[in-house]
Amino acid sequence: MATVDNLPTVLTIRHYAGDDFTTTLNFVDSSGVAVDVSTWGLVMLIQPASGATITATITAGVTGTITLSADAAALAGVTPGANTWDLKRADTNRTLLGGAFIVSPDIAA
Repeated sequence: MATVDNLPTVLTIRHYAGDDFTTTLNFVDSSGVAVDVSTWGLVMLIQPASGATITATITAGVTGTITLSADAAALAGVTPGANTWDLKRADTNRTLLGGAFIVSPDIAA
């Protein structure tokens, strides 16, 4: 029997508790040309193992670059350990990326 895999690409993010979070992703087509992501209507959610979901700030441009960010105060509810996250295109209702959002404890807190 054949299997259809319609799952998002898995990407693990590792983060240090108490720090601001920011990362940049680049989207290119199969020829390596940057994709215009400025109209995609993206939403990144971080789901702590316990607690409320956190929405990250997203900046997207015509050069295929997406910057995801959340400050330390917004991430205060994300406890050290394994949490989950995903990045969804709200305009097409398709999840592009997702996976573990692993937080290491801050020893200097």
